[in-house]
Amino acid sequence: MLRHTTTKRSIIRSPLRSIQRTYTTPKKPFVFQPYLPNDNSKYIFPQEKLTPEENQAAIPPRPTFDDISKKVFDIPNPEDVADLVTRLNKTDILISRFSKSRRLFNNSHTVVIKNKEGGDRAGVRQVVFPYLNVANSWTRLFNAQIKPLKDVAATKAGFGVSITKTLKAKLDSVYEKSNDIGEFFREVNALENSRLVLKGKVNPVELAGLITIDNATIYLLNRGDILDDFIELMQLITFIQSNVSMFTNKGLSDVLEKLARVVYNDSTRESDLHVLNDFLKGLIETQRDVSIAKLHPVTLDKLAYILIKEGDLASGFELLKIMIDEMSECPSEKTLAVIFNEYNQQHSGKSIEEMIRELCFLKPAIFHKGVDVNSFPVLLKIVRDLRDFQKLIDLVGDNKVVLDTFQLDIFKRFKQFQDQFSVDEYDSRQTRRLYLTQLIRVFQRKRINLNEETIKHLKNEFTLLKDPVNLTVLNNL
Repeated sequence: MLRHTTTKRSIIRSPLRSIQRTYTTPKKPFVFQPYLPNDNSKYIFPQEKLTPEENQAAIPPRPTFDDISKKVFDIPNPEDVADLVTRLNKTDILISRFSKSRRLFNNSHTVVIKNKEGGDRAGVRQVVFPYLNVANSWTRLFNAQIKPLKDVAATKAGFGVSITKTLKAKLDSVYEKSNDIGEFFREVNALENSRLVLKGKVNPVELAGLITIDNATIYLLNRGDILDDFIELMQLITFIQSNVSMFTNKGLSDVLEKLARVVYNDSTRESDLHVLNDFLKGLIETQRDVSIAKLHPVTLDKLAYILIKEGDLASGFELLKIMIDEMSECPSEKTLAVIFNEYNQQHSGKSIEEMIRELCFLKPAIFHKGVDVNSFPVLLKIVRDLRDFQKLIDLVGDNKVVLDTFQLDIFKRFKQFQDQFSVDEYDSRQTRRLYLTQLIRVFQRKRINLNEETIKHLKNEFTLLKDPVNLTVLNNL
């Protein structure tokens, strides 16, 4: 019998041999070949067969838009508009946007443009809002001129220059032996020491015991006999003016603060220290950015008061612009009062537009402090139409003192704007009646009693407007 025998070697196969496979492809792999004409020449697009001239002639002509009307709106920059009483709201935007003319306030209202150095467009212009987004952006920038301010009275100015007891004793001994101000400064070697300090040749440790023009001047201003003697005080101010470049910024700030405090707190010295006017004016012209702009806002407020009180409105306004525009500080009520009182007296002959341009920098201060009996006469004078008048009344708000004190002036000024409507036409009479009645209701809502002069004025108005109903009401008051 034949037996089939299997050896162990034949049963165990190599795993590598078991997974090996052989693949063959009976066909050749496909290779993509672009189509070529039979003549094996390069394909040419139709436009490539044309000459350059033919290609140029095939280009269509550029379209023309000359027959299409172009909309160009010349809108003044809201930051260039001078104003004192207007804050635009959503109602103003809607009225302007939905009006037929799309002008601000929907009438012949114009805005005053600020003067610029070497610029143009100085005058009055109308504002047109072609689109709602333009009106919103313009209003936002216009209202941004009313920036928030801080009360200057809430901050106090301190002195940076200190005088030790040892230094004061030395200055006392020299002052008793000196014949005049110039000799005193020469004896203490103040100018030479100040020159070394400015050059940085003095060790900071040595500054406390060194006599400079800073502490020597403060020492003299602290002496009562100097302040009581007008001649010596004038000599000291003249000396300061001649050597102003020798002061440090802190020293000059302390000197100006001391002078301002003496005049500001003692009204009897205002006439004696008129020499400060030229001195301060020179500092503003030569060292505005170096020294003046770095003064404490309290000092600026007092110096502005002194200058305006002496009649120098331009220099005083320059200091107030630094306070409001650069420091966001509101002038004190005392300074604002003297501004409007002096301005009302000196600029009565100027046009309304000129006054608005000169005073528009005070707009943030007016909105911060509100309208009072000092500012209202000037503001009432510079309103230019019914819209400005309405904004002024809104700005007065619930200030019953102002409305009660100037009620007759308010109705007289209102009549000047009402005169643009004819009393001969029925519609115009109705418009005037409506406006006048609304103004009277403002006083009634605030519970302000009309005086006899105002009632007499209103009777004449309603007689002119042929309104017997309101005449009867006035007669019963």
